Formats: sequence, C-alpha cells, structure tokens
Amino acid sequence: MSESSYDVGFNHEWVTLQRGCETCIGYLCLPAELKSLRPAILIIPGHLISEDYICNTATILSHRGYVSLTLSFTSLSNVFGDAKSIREALNSQSSLDRLHTIIRSGTEFLRSLPSVAPNAVRLSGFGAGADLAYSYANKYRDVSVSFKFTEE
Repeated sequence: MSESSYDVGFNHEWVTLQRGCETCIGYLCLPAELKSLRPAILIIPGHLISEDYICNTATILSHRGYVSLTLSFTSLSNVFGDAKSIREALNSQSSLDRLHTIIRSGTEFLRSLPSVAPNAVRLSGFGAGADLAYSYANKYRDVSVSFKFTEE
C-alpha cells in the first residue's frame, strides 16, 4: 500500500477485530494529538479493501480530528469478495447477519478506545458498503450513518 500524503502527524495501524466466530481486519487511523475525546467513523467498503483511496480516506478523516477505522473484507474474500456479493448479502438474512456481526465488532472496537467519545461513533460506506451501513443503522439504533461515498 502506498503512503498517503496525509500520514504526517498521524498514528495508523492494521488491527484484528473479532466477535464470536467472525474475524476481520481493519485499518485504524488516529490523530497524533488526542487532547480530548474524539468522534469516530467506521468506514465500510463496498468490496475488498485493496484500493489506496479507501485507507487514504481514513487518514483524511483523522486529519480532520476523527478516529477512523476502515473494515477490510479481505479475510472474507471467499464470501464477500466484490460489490455484487455484498449487495446480494443484503437480501440473505444469514449473510447480512454475518456482515452486521463484523460491523458490530468495529463499533465495539472504536468505543473501547480511550480517545473515542462513546456516543460519537458513526458509520460511513463506499458504494455497496453505504447500503450495508444504512441496513445496520436501521437495525441497531446505537449508531447512525454520517455520510456515504458514491462511485459516481
């Protein structure tokens, strides 16, 4: 992955998230100076997280004061490898429950960070990931969708 031009002054790392039998990795990006509790954004990609712009978006959000975590479906590529499979999962209750479990692990991880305001975790998504974010927020009222990125 290439280095972002926004990396200066930020901490970033890959983290492993687990909830039940589901495991996922995520790209965590935090502002270097955390003098107060910060809002957090969980970014849900619409496909495998292989494009630099998705992680760069997390870095840009941190540049603006957010703690950001981007989920990666790479570890689940045999199930949710592309936007089509994620959109199909929205119509399959078992697949949707599995994706919701992964999102829940991300929101719980963010809330566990001492730098994150517990009631300030929001969702955002790219393409099919935005649809998934809205689906999750409609079912679980402890988070809301702040914005979505479109492919257009």
